[in-house]
Amino acid sequence: MNRMEAFEADWADRHDIPVDTLAQYRHADGSGYKLPDIAKNYRTWCQALDSVVVELPGTECFGSYSEEAARVAIDGCADAIEEAGIKWVRS
Repeated sequence: MNRMEAFEADWADRHDIPVDTLAQYRHADGSGYKLPDIAKNYRTWCQALDSVVVELPGTECFGSYSEEAARVAIDGCADAIEEAGIKWVRS
């Protein structure tokens, strides 16, 4: 789920509406929303996500894992974090 989909799921839940109704308010280029209230809240949502940067550990933090297994675990975490729309860095 990307950040727009996550925002829409949250908005729909908080406003007790079907999530698929929000698609009609998106800008054609996917940059935001046509309705001012939704647009403002989406910008705030994005700013909140942009303010978070997750620092992922190096492979040495995985003790008994092999180097390759540790790298796979870290890469999996990085993929999930990125898909949620959050930035990450390696320590």
